[in-house]
Amino acid sequence: MKLAGKLVAITGASSGIGKAAALAFAREGARLALCARSEGALREVAEIAKALGAPSAIWRACDVTRDEDVRAFAAACGPQVDVLVANAGVGQYGEFLDTPMEDVERVLETNLTGVLRCAHAFGPALVAAQGHVLVVGSQAGKTPVPLSSVYAASKWALTGWTRSARPELESRGVALTLFSPGGVDTAFRERRLAAPGTGGDARARVPGSQSVDRVVAALVDAARRRPREVDPSLVGAVGRAANALAPHAAARAMLKARARRR
Repeated sequence: MKLAGKLVAITGASSGIGKAAALAFAREGARLALCARSEGALREVAEIAKALGAPSAIWRACDVTRDEDVRAFAAACGPQVDVLVANAGVGQYGEFLDTPMEDVERVLETNLTGVLRCAHAFGPALVAAQGHVLVVGSQAGKTPVPLSSVYAASKWALTGWTRSARPELESRGVALTLFSPGGVDTAFRERRLAAPGTGGDARARVPGSQSVDRVVAALVDAARRRPREVDPSLVGAVGRAANALAPHAAARAMLKARARRR
């Protein structure tokens, strides 16, 4: 599918993968609708996007945990949306029993319910356009990730939801892609919710992290091809294979590896 002139809505567009995706879609000539919680950063991304070739770039401050925000953003996008990139998310680091329940709730409400809320609110516009939902998942949703178990739970749930909801959406003409990168070199890890006592460990770089440009190139390609799942990570492929062969051993090895870096 050619992206020029298509309307692409992106959540979490003020930084990281979301910002890089907005600029990459702009270079393709797509029209953009951007949302995030940071108004100032969104305004800047929209201006850059228009300079790079986006025919239009609207933006709205939006918290995906708030139903009224999401529905207002969907309404602002109009009656037809060609691509929804459900990208907004928050990270988590630390042992589960040390993680405050308010952090658990925030991760699940943002990463899981926030994605479902967006897909639901944009449903009529996606059906009208015979559009495409691109869910930004994670390799943490396909392999065990000790010390980020709540984050992993949110991403495993997205894996289950996309695989279950896909035939429903496809029957209405809407494609649904689960896009699951591994570690990505962005400031995302700097904003992880960290359990007390973890210190700077939560900010440590994930081994084998990919450049954001490489990941976003794969994301834009997925918007063109509309595949069902994309796993653009070699390290992730190794992890999935280990998990398939010996899931408990893989989880223990991951815990030891991460503990050594603490």
